[in-house]
Amino acid sequence: METEDKITEKINHFSKPFVKASVFEDENELLSLLGRSAPGDIQLLSYYKNLPVCYEAELLNIERKIAEFRVHKYHAIIMNENKFTFMKHKEFEDNVVSIAKTQFIHVKKNIVFLRDFHYAEIYSEKRKAVRLSIDPATEATIQSGPLQLKGILVDISMEAAAILVSADVDIAEGAEVILHLHLPLQQSAIVLTEIKAEMYKKNSCREKCTYIFTISKNACITNQINHYIFQRQTEIIRELKDFSL
Repeated sequence: METEDKITEKINHFSKPFVKASVFEDENELLSLLGRSAPGDIQLLSYYKNLPVCYEAELLNIERKIAEFRVHKYHAIIMNENKFTFMKHKEFEDNVVSIAKTQFIHVKKNIVFLRDFHYAEIYSEKRKAVRLSIDPATEATIQSGPLQLKGILVDISMEAAAILVSADVDIAEGAEVILHLHLPLQQSAIVLTEIKAEMYKKNSCREKCTYIFTISKNACITNQINHYIFQRQTEIIRELKDFSL
């Protein structure tokens, strides 16, 4: 069972919540917007292993600030795991969504009850490339001059890679490094060595640190990462289809 803190952590991974007027007024504004929406106005956006999944949703009822929707079968599965979703609406500005937490889900009937509506700015709408989680986690190596640092590859896109390390090592922003990565697939694996990259930023949490690197443009590396992302997306969609049977 997901705790409220864990759900909040996931929400903050994908978005930056904000308040326009007050929490109370924002929620009433969003519920009013839902109430006057026409078919096709509302889409729900969820993430499964960092893959964005977005489909239209049908509003069925609003009662006591809880909205009932009929959703796509993939969304029912994902929201049952995540316990929240993002709502997109044609009246929202670019990058703006509403966050909503799940009150109850009937997975077989694709019915979900959502609560606690508030605004957020979504990060993925600004990104140029899809970023996928690495599952199962694999070892990665960061080489910075004579320093070799072992870590776990967290996620990857065409432009960047995030690596979790158990120690906070001082690598300056903008520093050039060499990455060695292992990208797992169900049928095979892609091993990438001698990837030129640049330190972008690091996020420290307790005794661990996540380093984010921008990957230098290289046709061969780009093609291999692109192949991995395509194959991984195919695997994830197949997995969702299997769950929905």
